[in-house]
Amino acid sequence: LSYGALRSSDVAAFQSALLKLGFYPPNGATLHDCPVSGNFKNCTRDALTAFQTEHGIVDETGVLGYKTRQTLNAIFSSR
Repeated sequence: LSYGALRSSDVAAFQSALLKLGFYPPNGATLHDCPVSGNFKNCTRDALTAFQTEHGIVDETGVLGYKTRQTLNAIFSSR
C-alpha cells in the first residue's frame, strides 16, 4: 500500500491498527481532520512514518511494505 490509494479496505484496516497503537491520527491532527476513510493521503503517510521511525524501519519510509507489515503482525499477534 502506498500514497494515493483511495477507498481501500486495506488502508482503512491499516488506519484502524495505527489508531489502536496511538499513531493515527498523526500528531497535531484529530479524527475530524483525518478520519479512518480508506484513503492513503497525508494523514496516513505521516502516521505511517511515525510508526516506522519508532520501530526502526528506515528502508520503507512512507510505504506499507514487508517489514512494516511484519512489525504490525508481531505487535497484534502478541496482544
